Amino acid sequence: MVKFIMETLSNRSFILQTSSGQCSRLRRLKNGVPQGSVLSPMLFNVYIHDLPDTASRKYGYADDLAIMLSRPTWKAMEEGLNEDMGTLVAYLRRWRLQLSVGKSVAVAYHLSTREARRELEVRVDNKCLEVQQAPKYLGVRLSAASLEQPGEPPLRRCEYPPKPWSSLQRNTALQSGAEALMRERSTWLSIPPSE
Repeated sequence: MVKFIMETLSNRSFILQTSSGQCSRLRRLKNGVPQGSVLSPMLFNVYIHDLPDTASRKYGYADDLAIMLSRPTWKAMEEGLNEDMGTLVAYLRRWRLQLSVGKSVAVAYHLSTREARRELEVRVDNKCLEVQQAPKYLGVRLSAASLEQPGEPPLRRCEYPPKPWSSLQRNTALQSGAEALMRERSTWLSIPPSE
């Protein structure tokens, strides 16, 4: 099996062709896995198997990672998220992965209407992450409104449930993570794929 995987990942090359028919020279790929390969998510999980411990709970699917933290005060929440982000960014650098800060967002869910406009300040390399009210994670739009109606199943409360949700629900770890993201009234931070 290892030999098959090594053969699949080595000696790969590509040529770019424009719409006018011009071609680039042959280029060799030195790292990474083929885009869309069924092996890619599994190999990524093997590669990051030693993800460091953080105060935040981590939820992942393929190369998407979300962290979630609940704290009693805004200050404690921001401090905890910033510390965890520092830990994760250092880990990613050590393994030659890069966090896409431009695609990463922070969002706060809480019950206080007084704090409705307050935004988290979460930084990566002295850059503040964008704050969104209703980010999309794994095809599901998560908003405060979708979390505030007790008694309804989580998927009915989502604005855009993904079509393959039933296949995701069969994965017990992912199911519990996704339900926690939709049911808990706390803060979470989404870390999209590394580039």
